Amino acid sequence: MSPASRPCSPCASRGRTVPATRVMLSGMGKCDDCFRGQVEPLPRIPTPAAPKPAVPAERAERYESAPIPQEKTMPAKKEIDWTAVQNDRSDGMSVKDICKKYGVSNPTVYTKTKAPAGKARARISKGPATTFKARTAAAKANGAGPEVDLPAIIKALIARRDKIDRTIAALQEIA
Repeated sequence: MSPASRPCSPCASRGRTVPATRVMLSGMGKCDDCFRGQVEPLPRIPTPAAPKPAVPAERAERYESAPIPQEKTMPAKKEIDWTAVQNDRSDGMSVKDICKKYGVSNPTVYTKTKAPAGKARARISKGPATTFKARTAAAKANGAGPEVDLPAIIKALIARRDKIDRTIAALQEIA
């Protein structure tokens, strides 16, 4: 498409019909005056807005009488004294009570404060931790469980081992 066949875009927006002598990279055509910037740009001519359709009389009453709902605004952010929250937590107040007192969620309390120093979670156990050997010795001493005769168990295992050795020797002779 040659420049002469398209109109000058800035002039066309002003209502003038001037053929373009140059084509820009954007595809918009410009006359020499617009290209050199000699013509002062004018604002675009606004198009008239379409008229709104009239509301029928029976519906107009409904629109006039309906209250306009008000937007709910966000509540103002609370100013919380995090030093006081930390002091309460350090004094041993539970996180649940802190949440109620200051009106914040418990993840917020956990992220903005630290646990009291030296206090770990309470261990849930029935007593001091002991080893298996100590527990079995204590159970034997208390008479709990059946008495175990270790020498008899060892004799039975040796007898099984001897029987397995004889079976293996017999299979090797066959093969």
